[in-house]
Amino acid sequence: MSKRFTIAVAAMALSCISAGSLAATTSGQFFLNGTVGQSTWHDDGFNTSKTDTATAWRFGYAWNIDQVSYGFEAGYADLGKGKGTYYSGVGSSDLSGGATGPLAGVNMTYRFRNRMFVNARLGWMHDNVDFKIGGSSSSYSGDGGYAGVGVGYDINENFGVGVAYDRYNVRAQINGSRSQDGVDVFSGFAEVRF
Repeated sequence: MSKRFTIAVAAMALSCISAGSLAATTSGQFFLNGTVGQSTWHDDGFNTSKTDTATAWRFGYAWNIDQVSYGFEAGYADLGKGKGTYYSGVGSSDLSGGATGPLAGVNMTYRFRNRMFVNARLGWMHDNVDFKIGGSSSSYSGDGGYAGVGVGYDINENFGVGVAYDRYNVRAQINGSRSQDGVDVFSGFAEVRF
């Protein structure tokens, strides 16, 4: 991962740890968050006008300090597939690629007094990347990351809904060289807190 991304994750994690220490006398709660949306892959070989369904599930804990919540999350994401055409010296073949994998990160939410909220998240994802070119397929893995923002509405203390944008940085070692693709995901989400 890039040094700037690693530093950003470490800084946000330290702020959550500090907030957690301060929050020893404040409330906290577990949460389960699920998202469903559309992904767009950004790579020279993929047609970026085509989207696919992407999902993510996150489970974590957040400390509540007044209107701000800081927390940790872990989960699993399926970023759907990017599709395009692979051109070689002898012709062209259909190309598709997808990524799935576990993720872990930190998050922060600010709740307005009118039940609206904004949130941000930042973390690591272990990428399991599958490519299919013509009739052959291959799998690779690597470590990437994600960052996202969202806006939502709390129906009550324990349930909220909203929309989010996440940018995933998918990385893998492919035949000895590093590959990196960007995947944008626009989604709707629901979150249960308990």
